[in-house]
Amino acid sequence: MATYTFEDIDRHIDALELTSVESHSFTTEAIEANPLGVLKEICKVYRAIQPILDILRNLPLIPEKWRNVIGIFITLMDNICPEG
Repeated sequence: MATYTFEDIDRHIDALELTSVESHSFTTEAIEANPLGVLKEICKVYRAIQPILDILRNLPLIPEKWRNVIGIFITLMDNICPEG
């Protein structure tokens, strides 16, 4: 597990430029018209919140089955949204 500081996570969120994502439409029509463009936006959001998900996945206070689902989601998104 990577170790994240508050500042690390805050930088990830700041890098998202949330205003550009909020104005983006994730409707069925948008997905049909430009699936790769929508996927790119989804991946931007995922990369911003990935450190938070990683912390939750490893937090003992969270039930194990919840942590397992978070881990599966992280693996799925890492495969869909490779870094770079």
